[in-house]
Amino acid sequence: VRLIIRGICCIVPGIKGMSERIRGISIVDRYLEHTRAYVFTNGGRVEAYLASADWMERNMDRRVEVAFPLLDPTVKQELLDFLELQWRDNVKARVLDAGLTNAYVARPPGAPAVRAQEAVRQLLGGTNGSSGKKRN
Repeated sequence: VRLIIRGICCIVPGIKGMSERIRGISIVDRYLEHTRAYVFTNGGRVEAYLASADWMERNMDRRVEVAFPLLDPTVKQELLDFLELQWRDNVKARVLDAGLTNAYVARPPGAPAVRAQEAVRQLLGGTNGSSGKKRN
């Protein structure tokens, strides 16, 4: 299980016997961005959803929210690419760990700096999304 968290996270990843298979990062950067995307993989099949709610009890139990599957393979792949870019962030990403240290992700020596929000801004900055059309 991999989690990208913008704010509070009640689960503590990395506790032996309980959550050792859960990895989590938090990216707090220039933009108040917290993707409400959910990706599930089972037997090699990938399902991706976008939703109006983040995964909090109040949103799941006491509000009317919507989630929808991404059925277009191109759109689904674009979302997966953006999520993988966030996992490669080694500038603003912090590791959620059992010690609750929130230490920055360690960048291997010689590895290029990856700042996910800046990379997305540059990628989309001159175009209208994935269509490639210039913005007016």
